[in-house]
Amino acid sequence: MDCSEQFGKNIPLLEKSTSKEQLNEVAIFVDLPTDSPRFAVKTSDIQKETFRLKQEVLIKLKRDNNDLSEIFLLTLSALLYRYTNQSEIIIGYQGSHKIQPIRINLNGNDSSFNLLGQIKNSILLANQESQETKYTLIFSNCDLSGEFKKLNFDLRFSIYSIENGIDITIEYNQNLFNKKTIKRIIAHFQNLIEEILKDPTKEISKLNLLTSEEKQLILRDWNQTKVDYPNDKCIHQLFEQQVVKTPEAIALVFENQSLTYQQLNNRANQLAHYLISLGVKPETLVGICLDRSLEMIVGLLGILKAGGAYVPLDPNYPAERLKYMLEDANVEILLSQPNIAIETSAQIIYLDGLTQESIENPDVKVNPENLAYVIYTSGSTGKPKGVMIEQRNTVAFIEWARSYFTSGQLNKVLASTSLGFDLSIFEIFVTLCCAGQVILVENAISLNENHQPYLINTVPSAIKTLLEMQAIPKSVKIISLAGEPLPALLVQKLYQIDHIEQVFNLYGPSEDTTYSSVALMSRDSTNKVVIGRPISNSQIYILDSYLQ
Repeated sequence: MDCSEQFGKNIPLLEKSTSKEQLNEVAIFVDLPTDSPRFAVKTSDIQKETFRLKQEVLIKLKRDNNDLSEIFLLTLSALLYRYTNQSEIIIGYQGSHKIQPIRINLNGNDSSFNLLGQIKNSILLANQESQETKYTLIFSNCDLSGEFKKLNFDLRFSIYSIENGIDITIEYNQNLFNKKTIKRIIAHFQNLIEEILKDPTKEISKLNLLTSEEKQLILRDWNQTKVDYPNDKCIHQLFEQQVVKTPEAIALVFENQSLTYQQLNNRANQLAHYLISLGVKPETLVGICLDRSLEMIVGLLGILKAGGAYVPLDPNYPAERLKYMLEDANVEILLSQPNIAIETSAQIIYLDGLTQESIENPDVKVNPENLAYVIYTSGSTGKPKGVMIEQRNTVAFIEWARSYFTSGQLNKVLASTSLGFDLSIFEIFVTLCCAGQVILVENAISLNENHQPYLINTVPSAIKTLLEMQAIPKSVKIISLAGEPLPALLVQKLYQIDHIEQVFNLYGPSEDTTYSSVALMSRDSTNKVVIGRPISNSQIYILDSYLQ
């Protein structure tokens, strides 16, 4: 396509798109992602990085008689939109001895052609009024403006015409950005201007931003996570292997009660044999609605050993929600207790009076492809939906945890999460398959010095409450947080506690088996918290709203 036909004299101006009053009302701030936090007191330590526009780009610009400032503002606007997803962006434009606010409204469906018309209109409007203010970002055409006075800014792009070329200088506040980030911005700018000149009708959301090296890194190198795991095993079989290794070790503690690995295995086997006699087999969904107790863990293992898949039902849920989940999952057998009133047509089983059943491991043919559990989502967008997870998914997750955390870190793990949330998979099954001790409590807030966990796995809001109550036991060395956004300030406060050695941020939807990514938080983490890298046998692709 001939760019002169697109970026020529027929660019439409947007009539009355922005009045002076509207412009004055908008906060002049672009929320750029930074390498360091933006403090309340703004300081500037300006550094420079200069690059030369590629010759082929320059030739195309000159051939099509494009206005350099307008094309560069267009490229910069598209770049900022892709970085921030802000629909309104204001750039301080230094054209002729004064700073003018250029306001641009963006949408990912806009083409470069249409956006350029808006930029022309904004420049005309801005020329009618100058504002003395501080800008996040300034664009300077030094061929027009000459010397400029000192201003506070985060980034300034300046263009200079030189013999046979154009130089672009980025001045940046190094209190916010490091040199590596600026070089990446330069590469993205170069890519975008090439894309814009190649096809001005292309939507800005679809313009190629990344370099080939970045694509290789993000799409392939970071996602090379494949490792071997026992893909012929099921969850209960990993537990049974651990029972053989450490039969007398304490596996489970609740209040003043405890069970060794052998005792827990025996009781789970007795339940499993009884469930088998009732017709439970692979793919049978068995509900479990129990108060937190030793029996709750026995129930989980018993269902898995019988070949079934468990459906957790929190006794604290409203009766209507419990009824819906039981009916939706077509649960025919429910493990419960007399003090829990629940409306269901399922056969209710109480976990007492099973002492006559065999304590031997049941011989049931369970395949890794069989279901392990069905967890219902919160239902925030409508009715709760059941997420079905197979045995092999959970085994792969357990094996990742075994390799990522040391046996010492998993020695004593707090189990405070409701079975209805998949953080409980880590707390219970990872621990029991790694010779650890599950310390079962009612909830995270009930934790006290009588409990001696080494690792706490919970949500940020719960650990924040424990922190405020000064109730994190001195035994705790590792804190694993998931399920909610993790504030950087909370990480800093946790690391101020002498006995806290490591804080992890874990992320993942239930559909991907508890966690998909992990990041060890730095002690000097003062900026936005990252979700880290994909765990073993997982791939992560972070997309914008346009799937780019």
